[in-house]
This record gives sequence, C-alpha cells and structure tokens, in this order.
Amino acid sequence: MRPDSFIFALAFLVSATAASRLMGQGSLTPPGAPAPTMKRLDQVEPRTLIPGGSAPFVISASGSYYLAGNIAVAGGGAITVNASNVTLDLNGFTISSSANPATGTAVTISAGFTNVTVRNGHIFGSGTISSTGAFSGAGFLDGIAAGADDLGSGVRVHDLTVTGCGGDGINLGSVITAPLVSSAVVERCAVRHVGRYGIQAATVRSSSVTECGNYGIRASAAVSDCVALVRGIKEAISCREAIGCTGIALGSNSYGMKVSVASNCYGYSATSVGIYASETATGCYGDGQLGLLAGVAMNCTGRGTTNRGLRAEQSATNCYGTSTSGIGLSTASATNCYGSSDSDIGLRASNATNCQGVSNSGIGLYADFTATSCQGQTTSGPYGLQVPGIANTCTGGHSNGGVALKATIGNSCATFGGSADITYKYNSP
Repeated sequence: MRPDSFIFALAFLVSATAASRLMGQGSLTPPGAPAPTMKRLDQVEPRTLIPGGSAPFVISASGSYYLAGNIAVAGGGAITVNASNVTLDLNGFTISSSANPATGTAVTISAGFTNVTVRNGHIFGSGTISSTGAFSGAGFLDGIAAGADDLGSGVRVHDLTVTGCGGDGINLGSVITAPLVSSAVVERCAVRHVGRYGIQAATVRSSSVTECGNYGIRASAAVSDCVALVRGIKEAISCREAIGCTGIALGSNSYGMKVSVASNCYGYSATSVGIYASETATGCYGDGQLGLLAGVAMNCTGRGTTNRGLRAEQSATNCYGTSTSGIGLSTASATNCYGSSDSDIGLRASNATNCQGVSNSGIGLYADFTATSCQGQTTSGPYGLQVPGIANTCTGGHSNGGVALKATIGNSCATFGGSADITYKYNSP
C-alpha cells in the first residue's frame, strides 16, 4: 500500500470512531428542575400529636394518636375516645391526677366504638390501699374505663402501668355475661393500689394486680400468666379458665382463685378457699382454710387449716391433700392419692384405689364402698383404715395397738401395729 493511501485510511477510521461517540451521548438539553427529596411532616410521623399538658382532650376521628409529654390534671378526666379504629400511644409518658378525693378517668373509651388500642405508658395517682382494702389519697377514680357495660370488638390495652385509682385500674366493661359479648384484651399491664377492680376484660395475659380492694383480675374468658393480690372481699382471680396464674386473697371470705378450669395455678386465701375450680383443676396448688375445691382434680395439691386440704366433688387422681383440723383429701373416686390430717380423716372417698391416708387422732383412710390396694394409718385415732363396704388387698396400721383395719368384707388384707375387725374375712388375718 502506498503511504498516502495508508494515511488516508487511518484518518477515515479515527473520524468515524469520533462521530459514533458523539452520536451516543444523546440530547444535551437539561431535563428540567430536580424533584423535591425531603418528606413532608405527615410522612415522617403519620400520627396526630397530643401535646403534653393538653387536657381534657377528645379524640373524635379515627387514626393514630400519641403523647408528646406528660399530662397532669387536678380533677376530672384527661382523654376521651369518641371514635372507632383509634390507636392511642402514651409514648412512655404519664397521665396523672392530684384530685383528692379521687375523681375522673385518665382514658375513657366511650360506648359503641370498636377497634381501639391504648398502649405504652403510665397512669398515676398517689393514693394507696389499707390492709382492709380501703382506698385513700389522690388520683383518678378510674385509670382506663369503658363508657358502657359491654364494649364492642377489638378493644385492646397493653404495656401500661396504672397506680393509685380510687375505683378501677383497667375496666373494659361488664364481662361476666352469657353469651360472651366482649372481646376486650389486656396484656402486659401492671395495676397497683386501686380501690375496686384491678383489671376487668374478656381476656387478660401476662399482667399483675397488687393491693386491690375488690376483684383483682376478672375475665369472662381466659387469664394466663398473671398474678393478683387483693385485700378486699372478692376473688383475686375470677374467670372461665386460668392458666399459669397466682391468686392471693388476704381479705375476709375471699377466694384466691374462683374459675371453671385451672391449669398449673397457685391460689391462697387467708380466710376461705385457695382455689375453686368448678369443673377441672390440673397441676394446681391451693392453700387456705379450704385449700383446693374442684369438680375433678388431677395432679393437684391442697393444704387446709380449719377445713379440707383438697376436695374433689367427682374424682381425684394423683393428688395430695393435707389439713390441720379438717379432712386431708375427700372425693367420690380417688386414684393414686394421699391424704393426711392431724385430727380428722386423712383421706375419705366413696371408692379408693392405690391410695394412702394418715391421721394423728382421726381415721387414716375411710372408703364408703370399696378400697383396693389402699393403706390407712393412725397414731391414736379409732381406725387406721375403715371400709363399711369391701376392702381388697388393703393394709391398716395403728401405732397404739388399736383397731388397724375395720371392714365389712376383707379380702387379702393385712394389719400392722394393731388388730383387724372384719365381719367377713377372705384370706385375711
């Protein structure tokens, strides 16, 4: 190739490459003014602010509301909810009252409104409860209260502390009704020093009530993982089903727990029944003048003072009952149970199987109809084991040489430390 031809070809290639690069850049005209990059205030915080110190405040439209500071009143109420679909976040702040005597309600949920949530904060009064359950001092009358006997659906209160109310701590409506009309839920709340109800709702979870003048926790459905202590005349816990709860009643004629079904619970009463489960108690411990009273008791323990330790109206299985001056354990049908008493019958049943009864000055074990593979022992009482009906493969003992076993029919029975009084003997001494 001639030199001038090579130079011409090279120049053409460079020119074509440059042209292609210039054509790939697109339009040089500016696209216009840049769009705004900052968010509006309602986008950053899409909730309605309630300024600190704003009271009384009425919520009349659906939405999310939050406190921006503490609210203190000298009397009357603080916040009223007059709308459905409302979330009220106390945002960690405190609503307090210095009214003395106690008046007003910190948060009122008016009648007829649904889907209301109140959460995350404190309601405070300085009033306290006496040893008899009487309230005195300053505060709100009620912490959170419903404006009707029964609230609509979707009302929820959680993560609150309520202290020093002359009336109720958290009362979400009259809930002991049939059929169930309230679905109000209280979760992770702590109530202290209130003159009447501690917490009342359909369902209560992971909450506590201490120093309460009336009902501690009262629910129409379930109460779970809760603790309540009352000094008044009502139950510490009253509900349909109690699961993993502790109820302590220090007032007169007050139950530690009065429920239909109890599971893994502890109940104490200074003057009455520790746990009363009208249907079933499972894995429970009751302590009181009458320790535990149930329809059916399974794997339970009851300790009584002047009354029975454990009483099961229908049956007791794998249970233990002890009493100072009452019957240790009594039931219609006892299986694998133990009962002891200082001065009364250790264990009494219509029919007993694989059971043991011990008494100091009373009868060790008494079975109205049948006792099978049972043992009864007394120190100084009339009989170690007594069966007006049939005793099968049973053993009676008497520490002072009295009648160890008394039965109408005895089959393959034995005695130790005492004699046998059996009308019809079969393979028995």
